[in-house]
Amino acid sequence: NLLDYLNDDLEPVKVVIKKQCSKILGGEKFLVKMWANIFRNNECIKFHTHHSRNVVDDIFKKNVFKTLCGNLFLYGDADSDTIYYFDEKTPVKNVVGDIHMFSCITPHETLPFQGNLRVGLAFDVYTENFFTDMGLVTPPNLRLI
Repeated sequence: NLLDYLNDDLEPVKVVIKKQCSKILGGEKFLVKMWANIFRNNECIKFHTHHSRNVVDDIFKKNVFKTLCGNLFLYGDADSDTIYYFDEKTPVKNVVGDIHMFSCITPHETLPFQGNLRVGLAFDVYTENFFTDMGLVTPPNLRLI
């Protein structure tokens, strides 16, 4: 978890995440896992979602809207998109400083990067009681913000 290493430097990011999650999910405290994505020429992230739990599970259906995923684009020396799959394929231009938040069950990917360096932060956010409401043990790699 990047918050273990750059916690103070990430304070402004945490403030924005917390504010947006409070508006979207409700609550004041959130569990977060954060990591950096660094791409060099021709690297990408393949099609995936951040939750592997089956969405037809009734407990997960009840709690799916207590979690969000997001990314913050920091730097790129060439244009790039993150592609989200809502009802249809939706490319979203990466703009320095923009944070995009989306449901944890939204498939997404990036195409192979065509520059020398692209840097972003990605994160998963859960309400403070998400895991206990699901009857699960809270993963130890999450940090409370």
